[in-house]
Order: sequence, then C-alpha cells, then structure tokens
Amino acid sequence: ITRRLVAKHPTGALFRNSRGNAWSTDSVNSAVDRLRVRMCKAEMERMGEVLSDEEIDRAAKSVNRDCTRNGQPAQRTKWQIRAHARRRLLMQKAKDVVPRYSLYSLRHSWATNALKRGLDSLTVAILMGHQDPSMLAKVYQHLSHNPEHLLDQARRAAS
Repeated sequence: ITRRLVAKHPTGALFRNSRGNAWSTDSVNSAVDRLRVRMCKAEMERMGEVLSDEEIDRAAKSVNRDCTRNGQPAQRTKWQIRAHARRRLLMQKAKDVVPRYSLYSLRHSWATNALKRGLDSLTVAILMGHQDPSMLAKVYQHLSHNPEHLLDQARRAAS
C-alpha cells in the first residue's frame, strides 16, 4: 500500500481522502475507530454473539431524542433512537473486544521497528518530521536497554 501511495503522491501526504485532501489526526483516529467496530462485529459473529433487543432497548432509554438536522432542531424517530443505541453498544463492546489503536501508537511502532531494523536515527527522525533529531534519542532510548538490539548493532559495526 505504501509503495503505491508513494508512487501516486511522491511529495506531501500519502494518506488522503476521496477528495484528495490529506488525512488529519482526527480523521485517522475516526477511521481506526470504524475499523475497530468492524473487527468487533466480525469477532461477535465468529463467537455467535448478537446484541439482544433487550440490550438495545435499555440503551435506547438513555439516548437523547433531540437532535439537529440541516442545522435545525429535530426529534429522532424510534428507529433512529434504536440505531443510535445499537451503535453506542457496538462501540462499547469494541472497547472490550478489540485493542485501541491510534495514530500516535502506530507512529511509535513504526519508529521502533525502523530503528530495530537498523535504519539510522537521523533518517528516522527526518521521516517522522522531527525538527530536532535528538528528541528521537530521548523517546526511543528503551532500545538501548535491549540486549538483543545492542548485540545486533555490535555485529553490524564489526562487519
């Protein structure tokens, strides 16, 4: 995916919406949350679990009937209230079933893996957009405490 996106957008943001605008942090996290709900639904299906009508009805009691449509105050229909309650229950269930991912954790994982694979820290810092490469040394110093990583780096230096 990354190779295809780099070829398509050689400069600037790789990840873009259908209109060509770069993803913001919020849009990435929202996409991850939607993926989390889909993963939860798949896991529930695999386990044979379904949200019961009783659960949905209980959750529907706490849904606010007032809403806004096209900037105007409106009332949710019974169907809309149940749909809202169902979505809310699925989000809550997803929190219990699927781990939370965020742009920050994905970014941190990428940097850790890049450093473990031997990419030099200056390059990683530049690719991550750090103004000061010394920040990388502060944040990822935990790698220097990993004996396997140190041994691998010593072997690289010796070869």
